[in-house]
Amino acid sequence: MNKKRPLSAEQAFTRYAAACAMSEMCAADLIDKMRRRGLSREDAERVVEQLRDKGFVDDRRYATAFAHDKFHLHRWGRIKIARELQHKRIDRELIDAALDEAIPVEDYKLTLLRLLRDKWAGLRGKEPEQVRAAMVRYAVSRGFEPTLVFEAIKKINPECNDLDEMDFDYMDLD
Repeated sequence: MNKKRPLSAEQAFTRYAAACAMSEMCAADLIDKMRRRGLSREDAERVVEQLRDKGFVDDRRYATAFAHDKFHLHRWGRIKIARELQHKRIDRELIDAALDEAIPVEDYKLTLLRLLRDKWAGLRGKEPEQVRAAMVRYAVSRGFEPTLVFEAIKKINPECNDLDEMDFDYMDLD
C-alpha cells in the first residue's frame, strides 16, 4: 500500500487553503482529511480555525451550496439534504437557514410534482395501489416530506384521490 507522508500543520494549511479556494468544504470534512494525513486532532482543529479566520471555510456557506446543489442538480428533498448535512456535523440552525435560502418553496413543490409525474408515466397500467405505493416510496426515499408527497400524488393521479396518509410515524422525519 502506498502510504502518504504525514503533513505538518503549515503544509496542511497551505494544501487545504488551496482546496477550499476551488470548492466549498465543511470543517468536519477538513478535520477528517487532516486526521487521515497524520495530523493530531488539536492541530487539525487549529488549522481549520485559521482557515475560518482567513475566510476559506464557512459552514453556513458550505451548507447553502450543498443544499442548492443537491436540490437543483440531484433533485433531493429537504429531509435527505438535512440528514446529509447532519452527518457532516453542521449545526441544525445552519441547516435550516441553508434550506430556506437555497430552496424556494414553489420550486420545491414543482420539482416534487415533476419527479412524481415522471415516475407515474413509468407505472401506468399497474394497479392503483401499486402505483400509489411506488410513488410514495420513490418520493420519500428522495427525501420529500410525506404530507407533500400525498398532496402531489393526488394532483397527478386522479385515481389516488382516496389516498389515505400512510403511517410514517416509524420514520424520524425531523
